[in-house]
Amino acid sequence: MTYEEVRKWCYGEMRALSDTPMYQRGADILKLLDELREDRDEWKKRAESAEHARGGQMIYGIKATRQNGRSFYDGGIDGGIDYASSVGTYLEIEAAPPSFGACAAGIHVSPTGLAACRASNGIDGSEQVPWRFFELAIDPGDIVWPQRPVRPDDAKWRCRRALVVRELSHSDVFGEAISARVRDVQALVATFALIPWLRPTREVADEEVEMLISRWRERITVYLPANRAPLASAVRVVRYCYAASSAAAAAAAAAAAEDSYAFTDCHSAADLAVARTTGYEATNAAYSADSYDFGAKDADLDLGRLFGPLVWYVSPLSVMRRHARWMLAGLPAETDPWAPLVGLWRLGCLPLGYVQGELVVYVPSPRQS
Repeated sequence: MTYEEVRKWCYGEMRALSDTPMYQRGADILKLLDELREDRDEWKKRAESAEHARGGQMIYGIKATRQNGRSFYDGGIDGGIDYASSVGTYLEIEAAPPSFGACAAGIHVSPTGLAACRASNGIDGSEQVPWRFFELAIDPGDIVWPQRPVRPDDAKWRCRRALVVRELSHSDVFGEAISARVRDVQALVATFALIPWLRPTREVADEEVEMLISRWRERITVYLPANRAPLASAVRVVRYCYAASSAAAAAAAAAAAEDSYAFTDCHSAADLAVARTTGYEATNAAYSADSYDFGAKDADLDLGRLFGPLVWYVSPLSVMRRHARWMLAGLPAETDPWAPLVGLWRLGCLPLGYVQGELVVYVPSPRQS
């Protein structure tokens, strides 16, 4: 039956029920039919708009937004543009003239998901993840900036009008491999809550500690500037709390000296290597290691009550974030500088930092923990 036939039948039935309690039920059915027809017309309109876009000389781009579907910036438009509520419809705003450059008022869209990430990173609110992504169709004549034919390697385009075709999943934008990496990191982070801080379940031999510290030193040394002396290779294991407290205080004092600058250089270079990878920029839009503390803040506080603030290059918050970032970037696990330190924590041990040329590690015995 057509819509008109159903409606005619309902009216006929309602006339027969006008003096009965069933009349209101019939009225509700008619109201529902009208709402369904309105929905049908709206989706038909959206489909026709999308079909028109695909049939013309349209180009397609990707828009990254906040969690609420609104833009991060779009030239300072108050509250951002609502892309989530505009799927299937055209957005049109008064764009600033071309002379105002790339970041002025307009609909900002990038040719690729990676370019969209790079254009949005660092804007207020971009640290909140996961981001959302939308496919936009644009008539080249509606592109205000740049004033030349667009290229696939452009960072972004600024437009006056665009069709919001659909919302894209993270896998749509970056592929399943990178989305799987995000899930792997989420699983890794869940294991951080199981770290037995200073509670080894068995005796830990000095050789195990030395092996992990050696692995850490070899991996982080790759990022040591050429003009810096190599990191000291000596390791000192302490097995009593009073000795650990003394070593932690000494390491903190040493960290303020010029010798500690080498660690800053190492960490900065390693961080840059992570940030430059294509995978990290893509995964960071779905799961930012900096948006979670993994319980590390609590660990920092608890350990700080025992030993005072730990040296930054071995503190749980610093190391855990870097360990997660490394995995997000898809860099080889066998070259991750932070994994050996996490391995020590999982044994119940605690690296305290360098003191007089020795990397000091506290290894409590099970009976003292």
